[in-house]
Amino acid sequence: MAAEMAQRHEAPLSAVTVGGGGAPQGGAPWLSDLIRTVRSKHPHLQRATFTLKGMPANKITEAAHGARLLVIGSRGLSGIPGIVRGSVSRAILENTDAPVLVVPSRSPSHKDR
Repeated sequence: MAAEMAQRHEAPLSAVTVGGGGAPQGGAPWLSDLIRTVRSKHPHLQRATFTLKGMPANKITEAAHGARLLVIGSRGLSGIPGIVRGSVSRAILENTDAPVLVVPSRSPSHKDR
């Protein structure tokens, strides 16, 4: 979604992942596959990847300062798991100055439709 928006508006794309103190050097395990897919579908798109360490909501909010659009994924945690673990997407929505598009990581179940 982010790559399509960036290409449509002729803007660069920055892929950002955040891990704790033990974040792997190359970022999240899925990041290299994602970047390969973006590169093949959008070969002329200017792109960069960043792996940051710290609290995800804080680091993403800082990285998004001045962005034209922030596209973030959401695991869709609700109820007790969402309360206990917190919501990174909610914290970002409440604290960023950039416009935000939240993309759910999974489709709603049949009962939610």
